[in-house]
Amino acid sequence: TGSIVEETTGLNYWVGVTGITVIVGILNFYGEHLIERFETLGTILLYIGYIMFSALVISTHYENIGLVFANNDTSFVPNATPFESLWNGILYMAFNLVVLPASFFTIKRQTKRKQSVISGIIAGILMTIPWFLTYFSVMGFYPSDKVLAAPVPWVVMMQSCNASPWLYVFFGIVMGWTLIETATGIIHAMLERIDQGLKDRHGGFLSRKQKGGMTIGILLASMIMSQVGIIDLIAKGYNALAYAFIAVFLIPLFTVGVYKISQKRKEELLALAKNEN
Repeated sequence: TGSIVEETTGLNYWVGVTGITVIVGILNFYGEHLIERFETLGTILLYIGYIMFSALVISTHYENIGLVFANNDTSFVPNATPFESLWNGILYMAFNLVVLPASFFTIKRQTKRKQSVISGIIAGILMTIPWFLTYFSVMGFYPSDKVLAAPVPWVVMMQSCNASPWLYVFFGIVMGWTLIETATGIIHAMLERIDQGLKDRHGGFLSRKQKGGMTIGILLASMIMSQVGIIDLIAKGYNALAYAFIAVFLIPLFTVGVYKISQKRKEELLALAKNEN
């Protein structure tokens, strides 16, 4: 967030860092009702920003996009194989598994399986469209190091399109908002787990002040860790996290999880048959 705010608005790096810390702390202090409204508005703004950004970039660099696909250009990673591409896609998906537990607090509003299925489809579509818009935008500059190796590629792409200053500011706000949403959701999920543990063992809950204070503490720790550099964090930390999420979340979900769902369904059918008899 600090990098994005600095590159898009010209404000000091620590303005963005301080801003996200304070805002996320306030959101978790007031709880999920404010978080829901904040994230709903943020999603709308994000889509507006992505559409404006991709329309600008793709309309000015569409010729290179066509050339990249026509020539099967893989020069940025010249020795890439189809298997490596597929595996990198799986790892990219695994990176994003972190947002699933963070969104579970919204499930309490769903009371039927149909609602869950429809919600899952909508969420999948909403998550995928921005990815495609970004992908085609990046192909407009492929294989440029200035874009593909940039800490904030969107800024470099907009600069090459001579975007107006207000678009930089708007996109910076939108991207910062999105990162605030992510931090808020993940920390809120952590606090809910702690709350549930306290409830089960002691019958108590975290106070608002405790939630706000723990949020600030987590973000301060993140701030310190971020000083090793965002590129290094992504290159080293994200890969390890991706494998961890596959091992402790994805594989159990599609094995043990599917088994439990099938068993539950059998129990429901047996109970229904007994009632009919």
